[in-house]
Amino acid sequence: MYSFKLRKCVNECRPIGALRLSFLMLAGLLAVHSVEAQTYNLKSVVIKGGGFVTGIIQHPNAAGVMYCRTDIGGAYRWNPTNDSWIQLLNVLGPANDEWSLAGIESIALDPQDANRLYMTCGWLGDNRPNAVMISTNQGASFTRVNAPFTMQANNDGRGNGERLAVDPNLGSILFNGTRLDGLWKSVNYGASFTKLPGIQNVSCVGLGWTASGSGYPVIYLAGQVNNTWGIFRSENQGTNWIRINDDQHQYGLISQITGDPRIADFLAGGSHGLAVAIANEQTHQRPRHELGQRARLDADQPDDSAVELNGRLGILPVGAALNCGREA
Repeated sequence: MYSFKLRKCVNECRPIGALRLSFLMLAGLLAVHSVEAQTYNLKSVVIKGGGFVTGIIQHPNAAGVMYCRTDIGGAYRWNPTNDSWIQLLNVLGPANDEWSLAGIESIALDPQDANRLYMTCGWLGDNRPNAVMISTNQGASFTRVNAPFTMQANNDGRGNGERLAVDPNLGSILFNGTRLDGLWKSVNYGASFTKLPGIQNVSCVGLGWTASGSGYPVIYLAGQVNNTWGIFRSENQGTNWIRINDDQHQYGLISQITGDPRIADFLAGGSHGLAVAIANEQTHQRPRHELGQRARLDADQPDDSAVELNGRLGILPVGAALNCGREA
C-alpha cells in the first residue's frame, strides 16, 4: 500500500516539477537577453609582432602623415599624437571573401592633397576579391572600386617598393603596375583603369621630375616591357618606353625604384643586396652618404657616393652609357 501511494505522489508532482523547470529556464533566457542587450565597446588587442609589414609610406609634403601596409593584416595610419598605429580596414568582413582585401599590394599618396589615400588590395589571386580602396579623409572611410587586375599581396615580392603612384602634377592620374598583367592608368582618381600596351610585368613603379617641359612626370619601372626585362623610363605617360640599363648592368632583382621630384633625370633603385642610382650626366649630382654593410661597390665606378632608399643603402654607379635613358 505504501509503495502504491508513493508512485501516485510522484505522478501527481510531475506537473509541478515541470512548471518549476520551465520557470527556471525562462528566467535564464531573460537573463541572457538582458546581457546581450548591453552595449560593448570593441577594441583591437595590441599585438607586438606577427606577419609582415611590407611597406612604409610617408607623405612627401605633410609632416606626420604616414602609412604602412601588410601582406594579410590590413593597413595602418600613424597617429603622431600618441605614437600609435590605427588600423584602417576593420570594416572588412567574411561575406564574399571580403576579408581577403586585408592583403595590401601597394599604397599611394597624392603629393598635392594630404587627405587622399589609395590602396590596391587582395592576396588570394584570381577569382577572389581584388579592389582599389580610395579615401579622401586619410583612411577614415573608403570608396571601393573592383579592380580589373589581380593583386597577390601575400606572394613573393610583397616587400617590393610601391607599384601604385599618383601623378604629382595632376592628382587625378594614377599608374598601377601588376605582377602578371602589365601597367594600368587611371585619369579619374582611381574610379576606373585602362591597361597600357606592351608591358608584361611590373616589379615596382616610381615617378620623377623631367626638364622636358612636357608637364608629365617621368615614369620609371622595373619589369618586362616588350618581352625584355630591365629598367625603363617613359616621358609621355607610358606611350613609349626607353630601356635605361643594358645586359651588363642588370643589378640583380630590382625591387624598389623612384625618381627625384626636384632633380631632373635622377633615378634611384634598390635590389636584394645591391643598389643602383643613375645621376644626371650633365650635372652628376649625387647625394653623399656613409657606406653601410648593404652597399656593394660597382666595378665600373668605384667611389663613395651612396643613396639611402627605403632603408637600403647602396653605391651610386654612374655610367656614361646609361645617361638615365637619354641618348648620349
